[in-house]
Amino acid sequence: MPLVTFFTRTWESLVVTSLLSSAALAVITASLPVWTTAAVPLAVFGLCLLVGGDLYLAMLPLVLLPAGIATGVCIRKKRTRGFTVGISSFGLIVGGFLGFLIITWAGCGTVNVTAMRLCYNELYRYFTEVVFDSVYASLKNAFDSYGYEEGYLEAYTASFLKSFRPMFFGTVIFTCNAVAYAFTAVSGRLYKMLDVSKFKSLPGIDGKWEFVLTKSSAVVFTVCYVCLFIGGDSLALPETSAFYAVMLAIVGGVYVMAFRSIRSRSKLTGGVDLIVICIVLFIFFQSSLMDIISLMLVVIGISATFKSNKKGDKHEKA
Repeated sequence: MPLVTFFTRTWESLVVTSLLSSAALAVITASLPVWTTAAVPLAVFGLCLLVGGDLYLAMLPLVLLPAGIATGVCIRKKRTRGFTVGISSFGLIVGGFLGFLIITWAGCGTVNVTAMRLCYNELYRYFTEVVFDSVYASLKNAFDSYGYEEGYLEAYTASFLKSFRPMFFGTVIFTCNAVAYAFTAVSGRLYKMLDVSKFKSLPGIDGKWEFVLTKSSAVVFTVCYVCLFIGGDSLALPETSAFYAVMLAIVGGVYVMAFRSIRSRSKLTGGVDLIVICIVLFIFFQSSLMDIISLMLVVIGISATFKSNKKGDKHEKA
């Protein structure tokens, strides 16, 4: 699949094709002999090098393959979906570091501490400028309407990014978990197409390989939320950012539990009650609708997490 990128020269699709090939590698790792796990990455690299002719570009599709191997091993060992998402997220981080080494090698011609520091500084400067320009552009219209000067907008944007820095770790985890969740969904669907009986033998709810948030994560999320609610303005910026960073890292799993709970309940009544509730909320609470919906989803997700073992989920420990 990464060959499509090299044939069409649409480099924007490189991430998508690499993810799809990594999902296919996960299924291969889970169902075929172990030697194929090593053969596929070598084949991808060789064919991309042959078609593209660039050593570094040919190596880039390999960045996402560690996540595929990790997912395939988890499926082969019949691990839970939640555990697989965690391991796949770690595989994405490993792949990201591999991509950093490739970029360092391409830019500096060598890989050592000095070259890595130089490459990191250049990447940090580049992404900081991109984020600054994006935030600045999104705030400019609002600030212009209030008559603020451009210098004040620049200072506010810089201050905003500085305050967001402690949440960077939580943002990375959330992003990796979101990508890993979608990635394992694709891998699971491919595995099901290959062998339905093996797919149904994976741990989950009602024979489905579904994600279940750990109760410890739900407790941590609740504690952070309560601390923010009770602390209020008395909390210092580092403390507030730390609580939000932890919540941001977990909130994806909470929403997954909430949406699945809503989906299962709406099927029982044809979804009519859910539609009525949404209409009422939209009519009476338009100004703060998103805050109310977010809070409702959190409550539903936390509740569903603590009730998960009561719904036939005897094996799920995710």
